Amino acid sequence: MPSVTLPNWTSHLTGFGPEEHGVTSNSCTVEKHELAPIDSDAEGYYPSIFKVLKEQVPHVKTAYYYNWAELINSMNKKYMDEVSFQYHDKYDSNYPKAYEFIVQNQKDPELVFLYSVHTDHAGHNYGWMSPQYIAAIESADSAIGGFLDKLKAAHLYKKNLFLTHNRSWRNWKRQWRYNHAGNASAMGYYRSLYKKIRISRFLQQ
Repeated sequence: MPSVTLPNWTSHLTGFGPEEHGVTSNSCTVEKHELAPIDSDAEGYYPSIFKVLKEQVPHVKTAYYYNWAELINSMNKKYMDEVSFQYHDKYDSNYPKAYEFIVQNQKDPELVFLYSVHTDHAGHNYGWMSPQYIAAIESADSAIGGFLDKLKAAHLYKKNLFLTHNRSWRNWKRQWRYNHAGNASAMGYYRSLYKKIRISRFLQQ
């Protein structure tokens, strides 16, 4: 697995590696890629968890919030009910939007993807453990904490499953390192989820 953002996140959201989904660099798009995917939908995108859920789970609601423009390039937006992008590493409006989406659709199955890139950019631009990097981590921690506190206050925290991936974690004592750790476990989870969804739909038929 290359230590590159777009191939890694595509793997997270599809459950498969670059040799299967074909995304090998941050510049990959549906129109421009070096490796052809082994499968694709009508628009040329490798099937993601959003596609699988929309096709297999009745009434599911999906949302995608991000602040790094290229992150959406390997995903087909037609399988998302809400998409929100913030420029210049901003994320202040995406967290409230994600919260409102969860509240409004709490009676239906939901998948919400919430991404913030500013910690990554701080690490690249200023270095690991630099003051700017630590400040970015602290701001992310505060935003996530506020988001979870609002869900708890609305009695929605225990009703949702949260999958977190922060490539800056070394362990729960917050000893930081700069890499893409955790891909194998996340990919394994999504592959397992895909199988459960497909088996469930098969049994219902």
